[in-house]
Amino acid sequence: MSGGFSTRPDWHTWGVGIAAAVALRADCTRRRVGAVIFDEAHRILLFADPVRRRGGWIAVTHPPCPGCQKLLANSGLRVAVWPADDGSIVEWTIGTPRP
Repeated sequence: MSGGFSTRPDWHTWGVGIAAAVALRADCTRRRVGAVIFDEAHRILLFADPVRRRGGWIAVTHPPCPGCQKLLANSGLRVAVWPADDGSIVEWTIGTPRP
């Protein structure tokens, strides 16, 4: 089969791509932020309780604002990722100063 992908994206790049697709359906038309929560095994979590979220990660389309940072600090998630202006992926360990 020709025309396939030359490389697979890493987990965080893949997650940010899904968050970008989710943002297309965002109710807020001002920023159109998308977010997707994953467990430690990289499975998408929908309506997950705190126990299932613990140790997981979130992919978002924009850096978290101060209010969202507080929510994330109490979420049980370990890492948040989002795209940087240069196209790279920012990885933030939740609860530490944001890069």
